[in-house]
Amino acid sequence: MDLVRTFSGFQRIYCLCPCCGEIFRLSDAQLFVSTPPPKTEFDEINDAMDKLEAAISRFNEQEGSVRDASRRRGQEAARSRLSAIAPFFVSQGIDPNDVKVLFDPVLYLAFQGMTSGACTELRFIDPPADTEGRRKLHRSLSSALRAGNLEWRTFNVQDDGCIISS
Repeated sequence: MDLVRTFSGFQRIYCLCPCCGEIFRLSDAQLFVSTPPPKTEFDEINDAMDKLEAAISRFNEQEGSVRDASRRRGQEAARSRLSAIAPFFVSQGIDPNDVKVLFDPVLYLAFQGMTSGACTELRFIDPPADTEGRRKLHRSLSSALRAGNLEWRTFNVQDDGCIISS
């Protein structure tokens, strides 16, 4: 209670401004110092929150362009791989536009007839196996396909990224 009385008493003390000569109450005075006061833990938390918000804002601003650049690089890599082997596809009667680069477990999938609107066949295209692991993968795919251990599902990816099974 003593503190309240002290601050209340400041309202009764009048001062004279040395710069302009104006009279004011001590309770209305604002203190200025040449150096800022030391930072408290709350100041440090506020600074950290401000930095985090700025980083989130920068990320949100750059996210779209980073995604677009990554998409373009991936498409360019796929196109360059595809153009290097397009003669092979043409010689096999495969429209290069029907080919999708997969990389793993096989390099390419050819959806025969996809660009004409009616996919009639799916071809797995991979170079000859040069390692035992690759040979094992080829044998596994081959035996699974021969045994009929497969299932065909069509998924549609909407503009917002949601995937719908049809």
